[in-house]
Amino acid sequence: MKTLLELPQTNERPETIIILFLLQSTFSNNDLQAMAEEFTSELSKKGFTVFLAPSFYGNVDSDRFRPYIVRDFLVDSVALLKKRGVLNFLVLSESNDPKQIVTIENAATIIQRKRSFKKFRKIKNPMLISLNACAFNRNSIVEKFRAGFLRKKLIPRFDVANDVNNIASAFNTRRYSWKLFSGFGWHVIHHSFFRAWILSIGIFLLMGAWLWISFSKI
Repeated sequence: MKTLLELPQTNERPETIIILFLLQSTFSNNDLQAMAEEFTSELSKKGFTVFLAPSFYGNVDSDRFRPYIVRDFLVDSVALLKKRGVLNFLVLSESNDPKQIVTIENAATIIQRKRSFKKFRKIKNPMLISLNACAFNRNSIVEKFRAGFLRKKLIPRFDVANDVNNIASAFNTRRYSWKLFSGFGWHVIHHSFFRAWILSIGIFLLMGAWLWISFSKI
């Protein structure tokens, strides 16, 4: 697999170049590297050349690691590499926590929104796709609810050949497919938000009980 340092010397056309970001929580993960190699091999059969970016160490599955750090890293990295003419980006995360996956999809949404100001200039906008989200797309709604709302562990269902076909189609047509999204959406609720929601309901019920008792005495 080629590294990002080899990008300036490449003669590949910009539309065939893909930058792969690895989001790791440990300094050595052979399974993640093997998965990256497998996707790279399949994408090369579709005419793409994958360059591996330096790994980013940090996951939002811990309350001590703020989601906007991962989001801003992806958004700013894409903006920087776009100046070199690169338009295709992939993300492979070691963590399969729903908050991590949704954070990556939020970054992709921010990158995609910027196209509205440039569409009249016919400038192609970069695309960021999460490989983990493609795998989670195959999980049922019940499984996603249990993982996002009840914090149950969910194992992604990777299908490299099928995912590569969907990714290649998206990069060639410059259009996202629903098969490229995890479908977590509102199922992912932060613990602090959940506690605040429960507290608000409790206060509302107490106020309602107090009003009912007050008016019942009149």
